Amino acid sequence: MGAVERVAVAPVRSDGDARPDGGRFSSLGRTGLGLQAHLLVFALAVLLPALTLGATTAWHLAGNYRRAFEARLADTARALALAMDSEVDRLGAALAALEASPDLARWDGEGAANLEAFHAQARTLAGQLGTNFALMAADGRQLLNAAVPPGAPLPGSNPAPEALRRVFETGRPFVRGLAVGPVAGSEVALLIVPVIRDGRVVVAATARLDPMRLSRLLEGQGFQGRAFATLADDKGRVVARSRELGRFLGRPAPAWFAPAIAGRKRGLVVGENLEGGRFLLAFERPRSAPDWAVVVAEPWESYRASWSDPLMQLGAGAAIALALTALLGSLLARRLVRPLAVLRRQAEQVTASRNDGAGSGLALAPATAVGVAEFDALFASLGQADAALRASEVRLRDLLATLDLGAFMACDLDGKIRFWSVGCERLYGWTAAEAVGHAAHDLLGTAFPLPRADIEATLQRDGEWNGDLRHRTRDGREVAAAVHKVLRRDAEGRPAGVLESVIDVTAQRQAEAALAESEARLRSVVKTAVDGILVADADGRIVSANPSAVRMFSYETAGELIGQNLSVLMPEREAERHREHLAAHHVTARSRAVGIPGRELVVRRRDGTEFPIDLSVTSFQVRGQRFFTGIVRDATDWAQAEQRRKLLVAELNHRVKNTLATVQSVAVQTLRGADGDVARFVRDFSSRLQALAVAHDLLTAHAWQDTDLATVVRAALAPWMGGDSQRIIPAGPEGAVPLRPLQAQAVVLALHELVTNAAKHGALSRAGGRVELRWTERQSDGPVQVKWVEAGGPRLAGPPIRRGFGIRLLERAIAQDLGPGAQVELHFEPEGLHAAFRFFPTLPDNRTAA
Repeated sequence: MGAVERVAVAPVRSDGDARPDGGRFSSLGRTGLGLQAHLLVFALAVLLPALTLGATTAWHLAGNYRRAFEARLADTARALALAMDSEVDRLGAALAALEASPDLARWDGEGAANLEAFHAQARTLAGQLGTNFALMAADGRQLLNAAVPPGAPLPGSNPAPEALRRVFETGRPFVRGLAVGPVAGSEVALLIVPVIRDGRVVVAATARLDPMRLSRLLEGQGFQGRAFATLADDKGRVVARSRELGRFLGRPAPAWFAPAIAGRKRGLVVGENLEGGRFLLAFERPRSAPDWAVVVAEPWESYRASWSDPLMQLGAGAAIALALTALLGSLLARRLVRPLAVLRRQAEQVTASRNDGAGSGLALAPATAVGVAEFDALFASLGQADAALRASEVRLRDLLATLDLGAFMACDLDGKIRFWSVGCERLYGWTAAEAVGHAAHDLLGTAFPLPRADIEATLQRDGEWNGDLRHRTRDGREVAAAVHKVLRRDAEGRPAGVLESVIDVTAQRQAEAALAESEARLRSVVKTAVDGILVADADGRIVSANPSAVRMFSYETAGELIGQNLSVLMPEREAERHREHLAAHHVTARSRAVGIPGRELVVRRRDGTEFPIDLSVTSFQVRGQRFFTGIVRDATDWAQAEQRRKLLVAELNHRVKNTLATVQSVAVQTLRGADGDVARFVRDFSSRLQALAVAHDLLTAHAWQDTDLATVVRAALAPWMGGDSQRIIPAGPEGAVPLRPLQAQAVVLALHELVTNAAKHGALSRAGGRVELRWTERQSDGPVQVKWVEAGGPRLAGPPIRRGFGIRLLERAIAQDLGPGAQVELHFEPEGLHAAFRFFPTLPDNRTAA
């Protein structure tokens, strides 16, 4: 706290005489009005109701006069704007009548052969209306001008290219401002109206707006004195004026006028006119030309006189009343001046006793009574206030000592440090003597979170600013500081300095950053998790769902799930169990998971389809409220895989039994055909086992599912097609004949027997022999035909006398394995063996597979 400047104190005289200054001065200079002035104010307060009533009445009267004056000006401007609109509408109606002319209606916008009759109509109507009509093409050429005789050259220049382009682009009429006319050579304004045929603008019709006629409309208002009205176009040039048109036509309005009315349809403005006088102007924008302005102007002196005269009359009466009041106040003040002087002297004594800054001055001496009860009471109260002030100073010093422990600094507006607390010394390392006088941002190496100018602008606007700054201490350590800046203003309200309180939040910000990083990692894990993650409150309402959960239940966004009960994801039987678990939780305040890892539950998608899931549930609490987290894994693939495994095991058992039965049958039949020849038995049995192995490998490669006939043929005949592939010619559709596993095995064995027989005794036993193997595509529910035809081998005398195992295998076992309805036919033709297989690749109705 700054010490008050020490002053000399005059002793209080025992008789209480006052100094001649009347108590209006002290050590602080003149403190205010004297008693006489206050008594005058008191007298004025007595007169105040009457004066207020008179002033209010005069003020309202002046306001009414002012508003009436302004309303009259605005109404006149509005009426003139309507007259302008009427004139434009009159010309527009004339142009509309010309557009409807049959002579113009038959014109397509090119050539002028059929415009002569229209020219006569336009010239007659122009003469009646006191204007001129013209037709203009889009490129600015004049196609017709009522002022130019038919056949005479037409003016080639276009005085309004922008206005014409605007009409052709928008298809709407437009009032163009002043420009030099191509015929008369004088400045004219134009009404441009589009002529539309088949939805497009073919030409534009123009009508001249006569400044003299427009000026006569303005003159009709009968303006008095220096008042006038003017019409300004979109460029601010004078188009018409109620007086002296020849002098002002085409002149631009004063430079201040256009910005004053910009963006406004109507209003009042004050400024100088083209002659330099100050005027009150009312403006109105016509409907037909919204960029133009009708202006009505009255001299400022006339406007001011309409409301200032009543105020002047009231002022004269009030001055007389105040003079009488001042006289009475002076007489009464003499009685009360002396005790006030005594009070002032005692106040100065109190001030002087505080000049040492420690409140150690002498106590205030009692004053002599002055005979006025109120003043005597004030003397007593002043003594009590002096004692209370001393006690308050002690408490204030204690408080300042406590505050100094915090981190505070006071700076000038440019940032220069003027106060540096003990708390700042401890935080940053610089003493007050070292810090004061330096710019805070330079001393502390401040890193601002946004431009410093923005912070200062906020401080100037709001009076305070809060935010984090990065500072460096004297030893180079970086700290994060939470700063609260407060703007201090002087007695006149002007910015005088900035007080800053600083709190070291380095550890807190580091913890927040670590927490934010942890939360970001958790959000990333949840967002990218393959499993669905759902969070619900204690009532089962969903509060969070990750993308996998949204996709799993066939929803578009998480917002469609949030707020709904978990039961919408469950079939009714599971939803009922879910409601029972929630009810138990509310009763016992304990949660029980509706699913555990490895346990299969059934849920439903948005479209109602059901699928199995694995579910894990846990709970957590936030501010006393319990939530549940469910980890959901779609178990559909697992369930299907388990079903396939069971089917595969059953199928494998069935196939192994069939394979063992087939091997057993092949072994028995081969043994019978060997007639005791062990070597032959081993050779034939091994060959047939290899054929079975080929079939087994093929079926295993296709997971014991359906296999295409073409694939089976290539696998079975591969050993005999490696060298001369043209000797066995397979031909048939690809991917059109699916075979069941047992059928594929039978085809492999059949082809093995046929090719082995052909290599030993048939077409493949000599050079030049060949085999054609052909199969057909199944038609509807009909059978498939497979034909084996040998040619070029030894000639056959007929069927063999002894039917060996191979023939029996083909005619019996193979036919049986190909399924119900299958047939195998062998024809021993002279040119070679012909074999035909007929079977159903898929089961016919009402039949079952072997």
